[in-house]
Amino acid sequence: MKNDLYHLIHRPARALAPSPALLVLHGWGADEHDLLGLAPLLDDRLLIISPRAPLALAWGYGWYHFLPERGADPAGFEAAVEDLAQFAASLPQRYAIDPSRFFVLGFSQGAIMGVALALAQPQLVRGAVLLSGRFPTTPVSGRLDGIPIFIGHGRFDPIIPATAALELEAAVRERGADVTLRLYDYGHEIRAETISDVNAWLAPRLPETG
Repeated sequence: MKNDLYHLIHRPARALAPSPALLVLHGWGADEHDLLGLAPLLDDRLLIISPRAPLALAWGYGWYHFLPERGADPAGFEAAVEDLAQFAASLPQRYAIDPSRFFVLGFSQGAIMGVALALAQPQLVRGAVLLSGRFPTTPVSGRLDGIPIFIGHGRFDPIIPATAALELEAAVRERGADVTLRLYDYGHEIRAETISDVNAWLAPRLPETG
């Protein structure tokens, strides 16, 4: 498939057919193993797909380069979003995913990609979890009407300040999203408290197992 991304999957312990799914997008300098480590802590009804960002770095991988004083490289960002959107659109058929229960979770740069993907594919992404991220600095268009979005951010984040979470909340709410915001007393990381809140947010959006 054109613009395919290398990826790993975690099969759900409580398998459903079709399966609800969570696409997890790692941050700058990490790889496809990073967020997959959260899989045992997340709801066990989820098929989890973890792609590797396409840009090889000296350490790990990234979705796009940063330009000094300018933020994201616009051309690189737009290409990364297009590739991710095509990859994500292929997943429901490839893995027998329930298209009404396809969610994305991104951390840091992955959260920026997550909101960009939701804007690019609002008919596909039925909810987004955006952790320690921000709204894209490169202009993006689109609407998020009725799409539920969970934003989690550390108050003491030294990489992306907590003010970015408030700006992200305002930006997605302006585009019609149904937003839940949680601020935590830690830095640029994911802790058990966050995972507990994410699971509680996801639970009513997942099917009963009968």
